[in-house]
Amino acid sequence: MNKNIIGNTGDDIMKEILKEKCDLLVANRNAIKGSFKFEYNVSCAIASLLCCSKDKKADTDKIKECKKIIKNKTSMLSNFRGNIFFTTATVLSLNDNPEKLMDDINDVYKMLKDKGFNGSEFLGLAAIIIAQTLDQFEPERIAGKAFKIYKSIKLKHKFLTSSDDYAFTVMLAMNDKTVEEIVEEAERCYLELKKDLLSGNAVQSLSHVLAMDEKNYEEKCHKVTMIYNKLRDKGYKFGKGSELVTLGVLEMIDCDIDELVENIAETDEYIKKFTGFGMSIGKQQRLMYASTLAAYCYIDSIKSIESDIVISNSMINVLMTAQMAAISAGAAAAAAASSSAN
Repeated sequence: MNKNIIGNTGDDIMKEILKEKCDLLVANRNAIKGSFKFEYNVSCAIASLLCCSKDKKADTDKIKECKKIIKNKTSMLSNFRGNIFFTTATVLSLNDNPEKLMDDINDVYKMLKDKGFNGSEFLGLAAIIIAQTLDQFEPERIAGKAFKIYKSIKLKHKFLTSSDDYAFTVMLAMNDKTVEEIVEEAERCYLELKKDLLSGNAVQSLSHVLAMDEKNYEEKCHKVTMIYNKLRDKGYKFGKGSELVTLGVLEMIDCDIDELVENIAETDEYIKKFTGFGMSIGKQQRLMYASTLAAYCYIDSIKSIESDIVISNSMINVLMTAQMAAISAGAAAAAAASSSAN
């Protein structure tokens, strides 16, 4: 891998961090697949990526314990035992107190339903987001604001808006802007993006991510289109599915776009040589992993150079959105795999 790794944060530092992160992703995937042989390959890859977000080696024994925690604290028909079961167990395994976190997740899930949301696996993902941010946000306020945002977006896009938007509306609710301001910003981004990326559910989700960024909507959308086109021109094309949301994560990274694209391409080429990230995962899913690793490494490189840095809201958005985009894509892929198997 060359030295031009994401931005001006210290090429040698960034090069080292990205190589380490790629190797950690592969090692985690191999450890997880070795312990959970019957788990879908996509689920194992997503779990590996979640561990990488915390710079941790996958603790497969703890994941097994956390699966038992979920079973002990949920009913047989719980949405946490469906396509997000393994993902939830992985999230719990990365926490110092997984039993308490699961209790918090269950409490938030009920709170979200009380506010008007319908129960689903995607509501489970929304509950996971809020439960992990209890020290930053008041959960009931976020839950109420999220439902207002969801209903407002639903009025504008009745057929595009569904449960797979729940997690993103929760993240939007964490913004200081009013519901009206948030919804209008998302709509401006959607209308601008559909000119180049066409309309669709994934483009709407992407517009939700962009609405979290404070930049002008035209600037944000232009940057997304540039990244998309430059990657496509190099032979790396995002699909029109849930992985498209990752473009919103990349838009938040303040760096030279050509360097960013080159580094994503190199990361993709590097990881595709390893079992679990070749043909079995698919080009578009792998591109999502490569892009997410780049986002993680950008944050790590900044912290390596400025050891006393306080993580900004934009950095928190990058980390949170990258995690949720990957989980959502994984849930959708697992659902598709489960459906085709039946």
